Amino acid sequence: MNVFHPAQANGTVILIAAGGGYQRIGIAHEALPAVRWLTSLGITACVLIYRLPRESCPHAPSVPFEDAQRAVHLIRTNQIGCNFTPSIVGALGFSAGGHLLGIQGLHPDLNGSPTPSTHQILKDQLDIMMLLYPVVSFEPPFRTTRASLNLIGPHPTETERRRWSLPSYCHPNAPPLFIAHAYDDPIVEPQQAALLERHYIANQCPVERHLFSIGGHGFALGLPQTPPHAWPHLAEQWMKKNNAL
Repeated sequence: MNVFHPAQANGTVILIAAGGGYQRIGIAHEALPAVRWLTSLGITACVLIYRLPRESCPHAPSVPFEDAQRAVHLIRTNQIGCNFTPSIVGALGFSAGGHLLGIQGLHPDLNGSPTPSTHQILKDQLDIMMLLYPVVSFEPPFRTTRASLNLIGPHPTETERRRWSLPSYCHPNAPPLFIAHAYDDPIVEPQQAALLERHYIANQCPVERHLFSIGGHGFALGLPQTPPHAWPHLAEQWMKKNNAL
């Protein structure tokens, strides 16, 4: 994990996980622009360099989630070189990185019970989550993605699909959620974000979802003069409502 300190910290720390389908990590395209944006707001930004499932031997789907859990613990216990105790600990995940941090936010103790207990929910909990064009579910009717292939293989069981799908872990104490997606995303259907939104609403948890008419997949902070370029400003307003700015 690489830590980037702003000139004047406001007490908020955001853990960033770039995407790449659990095959690579898009640091330059997604993580570093996010670092520059967040630190300009006074937020301490931590870039998670997580292990990829197929880098382990034998293949272990849990390794990136173990890394995310460890990173949040280090932030929560003030082991990242800050001269303050974080007041807000949040997540910013892109694509597969959104899936990774979404699991961390909804089920912090991945190695515990499949149904999170109150203790597990409170342990190393995130305060807020921002997920950009996230992989949400591996269950039908959603098509197979590179993320699902690299994480659980080409022939997963129904139990495996459910275990690695975010809606399985939505609960009434889930952290406030901001989602942004593009209607024309050719890789991760925008209906995935809509599914997560519905589960949040069903659990009476705060969620704000933005669907842009165009933008495709992997728009990061959004190119100027394109609809997704608006999402960082929208996220700033959302963070203010959630006491992160």
